[in-house]
This record gives sequence, C-alpha cells and structure tokens, in this order.
Amino acid sequence: MKKVGRPTGLIGYDTDENITRRLDGKKSRYRPIRARTIAYTIILLAVGAVMLWGMTHRSVLDMNVLRDRIPNYVRLSDGSVRNGYTVKILNKRPETRKLKLEVTGFDNNKSGIDISVVGLKKQDGFFILEVPADETWNYKIYIALTDTSHLSLREDFAFKLTDMGDGETTQTPSLFVTGQEK
Repeated sequence: MKKVGRPTGLIGYDTDENITRRLDGKKSRYRPIRARTIAYTIILLAVGAVMLWGMTHRSVLDMNVLRDRIPNYVRLSDGSVRNGYTVKILNKRPETRKLKLEVTGFDNNKSGIDISVVGLKKQDGFFILEVPADETWNYKIYIALTDTSHLSLREDFAFKLTDMGDGETTQTPSLFVTGQEK
C-alpha cells in the first residue's frame, strides 16, 4: 500500500467486528474457539469416524456373476439344460485365498445338478477356486440340470463362496433359464 501512496490496513482479512474495533482505536480480538470452529470440528470428527468404521468393516471378498445371454440356454444331447456364467472374484487380502464353490437354491434330488468350471477338477466333491492376493480373477462356470420339468422358465439360485481358511462367505444371486414355460 505504501508503494501506491495509500494508507496501510485498507486491505486485510478480518472480521467486521475487528474492523470496527480498529477504527475506534481499540485492539483487534481473535477468538480461535467459536461456535463455527466447534461445529466444523464435530463434523470433521464424525466424517473421520464414519470413514474409519467403513475401512475396518469392509468386505475383503467380493463376487460378481454375469450370466451368458447368447445363447440363453443350451439343450444338451442327453436332454439336460445348461447355462453359462462368468464369475468374477475379488480378493482384497494380501494373501492367496482358496475358496469352495457351491450353488444353492436348487433341489439337487429333483434337478440333477452338474456344475463344471473350465480348467478345474473337483476336489472332495467341490470346486476349489484359487484367487491370488489383491487380484480379481474370472472363472467360466457351466451349470446343467438333467430334470427341469418341475422348474419354471426362470429359476432363482445363488453362487456361494466359502474361504477354506477362515470360513468367510459371500453369496451372489443369479438366474437359471430352463427354456420351458410352465
């Protein structure tokens, strides 16, 4: 301000109250603890607590299922109906996980379910899917039902994964298309 010939103090970051006090010749007053700073502190702590809770309670295993749509189903030579699925498994842990694959929602005694995973063989009656640390892996899965006479055109079921180490589970619903109207 001195360079342009103006009095100092014309431009400043201050409250209206302090400007009035300064014009009256009184000393400026600065109050670091006011209602606004208390409110901002409470809001900041609440947001931080929610973020901390979210990070400590997040799922470390996730699964997405995409059903093949072309073709919707395939009728095999033995009369069974087969649907194809792509299962994406996300392992958020820093170590490799072995997961047991199950299908729930079908009456296995009536339907005669046959599950196959491309590139894998059953171990102890189940498929064991392995997912490396901090990665997402895709598996191609086919489900064939030998008897669909008791089912409707679209049947709901679910894929279930169980961690062989700690028992953590995740379940994702899907749909089986039989190709027949009831």
